[in-house]
Amino acid sequence: MFKFVSTLFIYLFLICMTDHAVANPGEEHPYLTGSQSLSANAEVISIDMETRIVELRTTNGKIWPYKIAESAHNLGQVEVGDLVDYQFESRTSLILMGQGEATPEVMENVTQTRAEPGEKPRLVAEAKRVQTATVVAIDLDASAFKLEWPDGSVEEYTTEDTDTLKKASIGDHLVKTQTERLVISVSRPDQE
Repeated sequence: MFKFVSTLFIYLFLICMTDHAVANPGEEHPYLTGSQSLSANAEVISIDMETRIVELRTTNGKIWPYKIAESAHNLGQVEVGDLVDYQFESRTSLILMGQGEATPEVMENVTQTRAEPGEKPRLVAEAKRVQTATVVAIDLDASAFKLEWPDGSVEEYTTEDTDTLKKASIGDHLVKTQTERLVISVSRPDQE
């Protein structure tokens, strides 16, 4: 998921960064931010405690079976008729920085909280990943450039924004920050 979103946002960043990016007041670095979200609701229509399979009916009427992991310790609190709410949010930002203004690295932080034993199931998981790539090649004739990621991999990208590409230099850094949040909760319809 990170790889696909990274490629998409880097491509969009380089197309949009001079004409459409919103600049931080007082900041000279071009940047781009984007976000996406997804939410869904479903009703529990059956529970097989032996196989740990729960069937959910979505709002469009489709029925989906889900195998619940052994680590989900509150399955016994789920009842037929309960509502399952799923929310996912992802935010990505890209900032182009000059040589020496960033260090090529990857930083990750993941947190997770779950409902206490005896409560209706609830999961909140958050992840933040910061990656800094180095510009290692620029080909103005082909409107292309290459980034070297901290793991040593090098990927080539193209852009329609040659004016911004002309401002970039070999050795500059592209800092990508991605934050994701997932919330899954179960509740009784009369408790909403």
